Parts: sequence; C-alpha cells; structure tokens
Amino acid sequence: GGAQVPAYLKNLSDSGALVKVFSRTLAVGDELILTLGRNRSSKGVVQWVQGNLAGLRFETDGRSRVQTV
Repeated sequence: GGAQVPAYLKNLSDSGALVKVFSRTLAVGDELILTLGRNRSSKGVVQWVQGNLAGLRFETDGRSRVQTV
C-alpha cells in the first residue's frame, strides 16, 4: 500500500482531474487512487506537474471512470 496524500480537487472530468497537493511532490508517471468521499474512487496516472499542481488521467476499461466501491 502507498501513502495517503491530502489534496485539493480543483477540477474533475470523466477523463481526469486537476489536483493541488500540499505535503508531497508528485512526479509524471506516478500512479494513484483519487478518493472522493467514502464510496467513490478512480485510478489515475500523473500526466504533468507544475509546482504543487498535477494533472491526472484516469485509467479506463471502457466503463465509468469514477466507480462505486
């Protein structure tokens, strides 16, 4: 398992998200799980980083990107 990193969600779409992180630096290619509340999460890959902002692309298998778990 990995570390939990608090982040501010700035933008969300079906294909990705823009997040602002405070306690850790993300790098292009990092894989992560974005958790939205208790019942929603998506796997994503960091596509770009600028300072403490990061653009994520959600992994897709042809179904909804944000899934109830």
